[in-house]
Amino acid sequence: MLVDGKAGRRKGLEVMPTETKHLKCNTCGRMTLVQRPGTNHAVHFVMSVLTVGCWLIVWLLASIHIGGWQCTECGNTAVEHKEGPSPAFLVTVVAVCAFWGLVWWVTK
Repeated sequence: MLVDGKAGRRKGLEVMPTETKHLKCNTCGRMTLVQRPGTNHAVHFVMSVLTVGCWLIVWLLASIHIGGWQCTECGNTAVEHKEGPSPAFLVTVVAVCAFWGLVWWVTK
Protein backbone atom coordinates (compact mmCIF):
# COMPACT_ATOMS: atom_id res chain seq x y z
CA MET A 1 0.00 0.00 0.00
CA LEU A 2 1.49 3.34 -1.06
CA VAL A 3 0.91 6.18 1.36
CA ASP A 4 1.36 9.88 0.75
CA GLY A 5 3.52 11.10 3.68
CA LYS A 6 1.79 14.27 4.81
CA ALA A 7 -1.80 13.61 3.80
CA GLY A 8 -1.85 9.99 4.99
CA ARG A 9 -3.93 8.82 2.02
CA ARG A 10 -3.39 5.97 -0.38
CA LYS A 11 -2.09 7.05 -3.75
CA GLY A 12 -4.04 6.10 -6.82
CA LEU A 13 -7.75 5.37 -7.02
CA GLU A 14 -9.62 6.62 -3.97
CA VAL A 15 -12.99 5.11 -3.16
CA MET A 16 -13.92 8.00 -0.87
CA PRO A 17 -13.19 11.49 -2.19
CA THR A 18 -11.31 13.90 0.06
CA GLU A 19 -11.98 17.62 0.41
CA THR A 20 -8.95 19.82 1.03
CA LYS A 21 -8.49 23.52 1.77
CA HIS A 22 -6.19 25.91 3.58
CA LEU A 23 -7.35 26.76 7.11
CA LYS A 24 -5.69 27.86 10.33
CA CYS A 25 -4.67 24.98 12.60
CA ASN A 26 -5.01 25.82 16.30
CA THR A 27 -2.09 23.53 17.20
CA CYS A 28 0.37 24.60 14.47
CA GLY A 29 -0.76 28.22 14.77
CA ARG A 30 -0.52 28.83 11.02
CA MET A 31 -2.42 28.33 7.80
CA THR A 32 -1.99 24.72 6.68
CA LEU A 33 -3.61 22.29 4.29
CA VAL A 34 -6.49 20.48 5.99
CA GLN A 35 -8.63 17.63 4.71
CA ARG A 36 -11.79 15.70 5.50
CA PRO A 37 -13.68 12.83 3.89
CA GLY A 38 -15.94 13.92 1.05
CA THR A 39 -19.15 12.58 -0.47
CA ASN A 40 -19.07 10.34 -3.54
CA HIS A 41 -21.80 12.13 -5.51
CA ALA A 42 -21.60 9.77 -8.49
CA VAL A 43 -22.60 6.78 -6.36
CA HIS A 44 -25.43 8.71 -4.72
CA PHE A 45 -26.70 9.88 -8.11
CA VAL A 46 -26.82 6.31 -9.43
CA MET A 47 -28.56 5.10 -6.28
CA SER A 48 -31.09 7.96 -6.57
CA VAL A 49 -31.89 6.95 -10.15
CA LEU A 50 -32.15 3.24 -9.29
CA THR A 51 -34.44 3.89 -6.31
CA VAL A 52 -36.58 6.44 -8.22
CA GLY A 53 -35.50 9.29 -5.94
CA CYS A 54 -35.91 7.59 -2.58
CA TRP A 55 -32.13 7.68 -2.08
CA LEU A 56 -32.14 11.51 -2.24
CA ILE A 57 -32.71 11.70 1.53
CA VAL A 58 -29.65 9.53 2.17
CA TRP A 59 -27.66 11.68 -0.27
CA LEU A 60 -28.78 14.82 1.55
CA LEU A 61 -27.66 13.42 4.89
CA ALA A 62 -24.34 12.23 3.43
CA SER A 63 -23.69 15.71 2.00
CA ILE A 64 -23.94 17.43 5.37
CA HIS A 65 -20.39 18.06 6.54
CA ILE A 66 -20.04 19.52 10.00
CA GLY A 67 -16.42 19.74 11.03
CA GLY A 68 -14.20 16.77 10.41
CA TRP A 69 -11.28 18.88 9.14
CA GLN A 70 -7.85 17.48 10.03
CA CYS A 71 -4.50 19.24 9.72
CA THR A 72 -2.14 17.42 7.34
CA GLU A 73 0.92 18.73 9.24
CA CYS A 74 0.17 17.68 12.83
CA GLY A 75 -3.01 15.57 12.49
CA ASN A 76 -4.98 17.77 14.89
CA THR A 77 -8.71 18.22 14.32
CA ALA A 78 -8.90 21.66 15.97
CA VAL A 79 -8.94 23.95 12.95
CA GLU A 80 -10.74 27.26 12.46
CA HIS A 81 -13.52 26.91 9.92
CA LYS A 82 -16.03 29.72 9.47
CA GLU A 83 -17.92 28.96 6.31
CA GLY A 84 -21.50 28.28 5.27
CA PRO A 85 -22.84 25.09 3.69
CA SER A 86 -21.04 23.63 0.69
CA PRO A 87 -22.45 24.14 -2.82
CA ALA A 88 -22.99 20.37 -3.13
CA PHE A 89 -25.14 20.45 -0.01
CA LEU A 90 -27.25 23.31 -1.37
CA VAL A 91 -27.72 21.55 -4.72
CA THR A 92 -28.78 18.39 -2.88
CA VAL A 93 -31.32 20.31 -0.78
CA VAL A 94 -32.80 21.91 -3.89
CA ALA A 95 -32.94 18.52 -5.66
CA VAL A 96 -34.69 16.84 -2.72
CA CYS A 97 -37.21 19.68 -2.42
CA ALA A 98 -37.85 19.65 -6.17
CA PHE A 99 -38.33 15.88 -6.20
CA TRP A 100 -40.80 15.83 -3.31
CA GLY A 101 -42.58 18.90 -4.70
CA LEU A 102 -42.99 17.05 -7.99
CA VAL A 103 -44.26 13.95 -6.16
CA TRP A 104 -46.76 16.08 -4.26
CA TRP A 105 -47.90 17.86 -7.44
CA VAL A 106 -48.37 14.60 -9.38
CA THR A 107 -50.28 12.85 -6.59
CA LYS A 108 -52.62 15.68 -5.57
